[in-house]
Amino acid sequence: MDQNIDSMLRLAGSPSWLRPPVKTHKCPAIVAHQMFGGIRKFKFATIAEAEVIAQNGGNSVLLAKQAVGTDIAQLAKLRETYPATEFLGIVDNRNTLKQIAFLFSRRSMTIDLLLNADCGMGRTELPSGSKLMELYRAIAAEPAIITAGLIFTTATFRTLPQNCVGSDARKLSSRSLKSSLALK
Repeated sequence: MDQNIDSMLRLAGSPSWLRPPVKTHKCPAIVAHQMFGGIRKFKFATIAEAEVIAQNGGNSVLLAKQAVGTDIAQLAKLRETYPATEFLGIVDNRNTLKQIAFLFSRRSMTIDLLLNADCGMGRTELPSGSKLMELYRAIAAEPAIITAGLIFTTATFRTLPQNCVGSDARKLSSRSLKSSLALK
């Protein structure tokens, strides 16, 4: 395990560039090992995973899916229970934004949200540059929401054409991203 963590750190150049997922192991001992190596930011998919990270002193924790339904209230409860930990969420549509803003506002709390933008693979509800800007403006207008930036949902190799691997996959993803943001 130490060798894997050292490899991650060497490849990234700094622990600040890493945000490993807890979903694959769900193990407090591994989180503690990663933190011993200097890693302080993590991703989670369930509230239980977020608690493991917060209980072990993780500084920054990103919910790797859009919070919906009861996840919103659970995210707020985490924020209350672990005030020293930064919790971030993602959003890709106005309805979910309104639900999150309402609940956090009602609790007199704020939450950092990243806009979950699609880079051409159709994996979010935010497919184009103009819709991205509309949602950005909606987030900026919500007092309980802090705009934390963009996160791009990228393709897995299973969703790419079968003959597209390596640098070809990166080029396709890059073209899709530029198209999604209407960049030239």
